[in-house]
Amino acid sequence: MQSKTIEVKAMDQEDKNWLDADLSHLSEMESYDWGDTNPQTTGKLIHYQQGVGFVVEGSKQSRE
Repeated sequence: MQSKTIEVKAMDQEDKNWLDADLSHLSEMESYDWGDTNPQTTGKLIHYQQGVGFVVEGSKQSRE
């Protein structure tokens, strides 16, 4: 198996704030209005493959 190098940027303050946020009341928030778009049909499917990481369907790249 070929080893892959992944470059990861350092967390900025926005990332830290998001990770430290109190999400315990998230269920009390209003649902996001997607309009006419069905979020179930947008984007690409992903799955986790042991030893490889997250794999995006239709892509040759993966991310551990």
